[in-house]
Amino acid sequence: MMIDLYRRLIYSLLICVLPLLPLQINCNNDLIEPCIGKEKLCFGLPSQCTTDPTVPCKQLVRMISMTNPKDGMLFEMFGSNGDLGHWYAVGLSTDGRMGDDIFVHCDISRSGKLSAGEGITRGHSGVTTLTRGTIARNLTVTSGDPSLAEGYLVCRWIQKVSAFVHSRSFSILDNRYHILLANGPLNDDGSIAYHDERSSSPNPVSLQSVGIVIADTTTPTLIRLHGSLMTITWIGIVSLAIIIARHYKESWDEKTMCGVKIWFILHRSLMILAIIFAILGIISIFVHVGQWRGNSLHQYLGLISSVCMIFQPFGALFRCSPDHPKRSYFNWIHWASGNIAHLAAMGTIFSVLTLKSVKLPDPFYWILASHIVIYVAIHLIMQSHESLKSYAVTSTSSPSPASRVGEGFRQFMLGLYVVIITVSTVILVLIIILQSK
Repeated sequence: MMIDLYRRLIYSLLICVLPLLPLQINCNNDLIEPCIGKEKLCFGLPSQCTTDPTVPCKQLVRMISMTNPKDGMLFEMFGSNGDLGHWYAVGLSTDGRMGDDIFVHCDISRSGKLSAGEGITRGHSGVTTLTRGTIARNLTVTSGDPSLAEGYLVCRWIQKVSAFVHSRSFSILDNRYHILLANGPLNDDGSIAYHDERSSSPNPVSLQSVGIVIADTTTPTLIRLHGSLMTITWIGIVSLAIIIARHYKESWDEKTMCGVKIWFILHRSLMILAIIFAILGIISIFVHVGQWRGNSLHQYLGLISSVCMIFQPFGALFRCSPDHPKRSYFNWIHWASGNIAHLAAMGTIFSVLTLKSVKLPDPFYWILASHIVIYVAIHLIMQSHESLKSYAVTSTSSPSPASRVGEGFRQFMLGLYVVIITVSTVILVLIIILQSK
């Protein structure tokens, strides 16, 4: 009885599900058939949807010249209409970085109302709406196409051969352009919000050509450089510098170098190196983005950690002598600022999860979480060891100086921690360098 029941259940599921499978595949086949047949120029998102019929296109643009090229080009943009309160856009860029570039967008409001418009981007700070007809004519948007299965927003227009917009000239016959695709949510007032997804053709394309344009899905080099430098800074260098300053002031006997204690030389050298790496990381991301862009938690936490880090050496310049009655104020401020910077930096790295432009694999975050657990554990172990050492010194009459009690254990823990953070930092950096969007 149970076997018959399972058979009937499986049969019922197959009857319900199988008819739905060809719909999505056939829909995608219909979309990309003119691309594969080299009838039109096509660019899709995700990129593999134009070459693999089993991968649905979230967004696709098809382009073809009019009979008379001087009459313009027919653009057809398809976007998934399952997302209410969403916009889809196609842009033309001279550098592929979505700044001062013309675009056409089609929207579906939260109530399902369709609309379309034209605009030009203002760097990364927003968009300026253009009067209809500035760069396109016969702009229409519908919720479907008779030749396609349902599920796509369809936007069509004729791109003008040339246009002069905000002191910039565009000519699709004389110039090559990067093709941009982007989509994202609409604001409450119906305006375009920051994109959720974007893609750019890797090289400028002649719009009169035909075939399929494949996007370069690799994360830009400057973003990977930024991530690598910041990971080395905060996971590797700063955490080690903090451990040394907190637990190793009594190590290395009273040895000095140029009159300065060894622990302080190590701490100061590591922090100077960390500041250099952090500044290089900040420069690399600003060169890539071109300006400050505070649109996520990542940027604000990064700003807090950077400001606190830069404050540290300047504050240290004005510290009073160790025996000054107000030295404790500096110690607390220096401790608080350093730990705030470190905590904010950890939050900054974890907040990469919220970014749309970077996709790191899960192992990255597991290793990062493991590092934090080990870092906290080292502090607890060393603090416990110091408490036990103090008790041992006061309860015994050891001939050895107090600073030498348990020194072998401290050095072992320091060497172990150096190995752990070196390995974890190298793995994290390799993930950043080798990963793709």
